[in-house]
Amino acid sequence: MPSQSPPPAVLLAFGAAGDPAAQLEGGQGSAWRVGDLVLKPLDLSELELDWQAQVFTSISCDGFRVARPLRAQGGSLVVDGWCAWEAIEGRHEERRWTEVIAVGGRFHAALVGVPRPDFIARRTDPWAVGDRVAWGEAPRRRLRTRQAPATPRRSTRAGRGPEPAHPRRPHGQRAVRRAPPASHHRPLSLLAPYVIRLRDRDR
Repeated sequence: MPSQSPPPAVLLAFGAAGDPAAQLEGGQGSAWRVGDLVLKPLDLSELELDWQAQVFTSISCDGFRVARPLRAQGGSLVVDGWCAWEAIEGRHEERRWTEVIAVGGRFHAALVGVPRPDFIARRTDPWAVGDRVAWGEAPRRRLRTRQAPATPRRSTRAGRGPEPAHPRRPHGQRAVRRAPPASHHRPLSLLAPYVIRLRDRDR
């Protein structure tokens, strides 16, 4: 079902009034390209959005790009339930796993020293719950599944080896779906080498 386009008041607040709105493919189908902006209904907490705006503005992007959240003319990040992001040009290319891992590593390196945000512990979205269960921070019985898997799956925690000294704030989804921006950032409290290792195994 098509998503409703951003209302005129939202476009005006983000300085995009008069520009044509084009619905973007992929994802949940709720994102719209308007001039140099991408607008979509807010799908995370305002606290997390504000954290992303601060962190993405402060980090040095060496060999990758990030789409930064943008503020409306009044300074707010959210207007009538909508938020805006920088539009970054790119293209979708499949199976570029080596580059995905390399860009992810550079992105993780840029986040060294960024403290763990408090909202991670309070999130209840499926990504956050799966993160906690996979890494032994929550019991598996909290997951609601329609059907048990036919064969037992090896725990993600198995064979992790010694933990590195510097936890980082990696992304919960594959960061590079367009070349070469790092997008769809959903921070998790993981250790970057494990994220890269799991992604490498998924090839």
